Amino acid sequence: SSSVSPRHTSVCRRSPLFMLPVKTFIVEDSPIILDNLVATLEELAPVQVVGSAPDEDAALNWLTADGQEVDLVIIDVFLKAGSGLGVLKRAAQRSVPGKRVVLTNYATQEMRRKCLELGADRVFDKSNELDDLVLYRVPAERLALLRAIGFRPGTLSVTPAGVEITIEPDLPAPA
Repeated sequence: SSSVSPRHTSVCRRSPLFMLPVKTFIVEDSPIILDNLVATLEELAPVQVVGSAPDEDAALNWLTADGQEVDLVIIDVFLKAGSGLGVLKRAAQRSVPGKRVVLTNYATQEMRRKCLELGADRVFDKSNELDDLVLYRVPAERLALLRAIGFRPGTLSVTPAGVEITIEPDLPAPA
């Protein structure tokens, strides 16, 4: 049976570096990747994950339910039931609001083209473009802060064990 997991997060801090959070829904069938992705996005980007679904039907049921508001939908291509391509196609047919991006291990040129044709705004490779996804909706002030603490392209990757983060801060040389 399909299920949707609601997410409850703390209120976004009120400072110039933390803008209003981007309400995000994630379509991902791996619980480990989902949990790590949520933690990473909520830590590094102004994101509030409002829900998730492991398959196509659960995702579309949530996204098209009355009263649901979402700014960003992150979609994996391969799911337990249905596919991310089906989510993209049906979301476009039903005029689901918000940006739709694909995060997949199968980001070939052909797959990228197909996703964009079906309504994806962007396609990111789980193995080497997760940092680009984190930066996708980050305001310039927050980006400057992330860079100051050592966030660089190539610092994040999704593995079967979860999200791996390698951050090497720019520290002053010892005196």
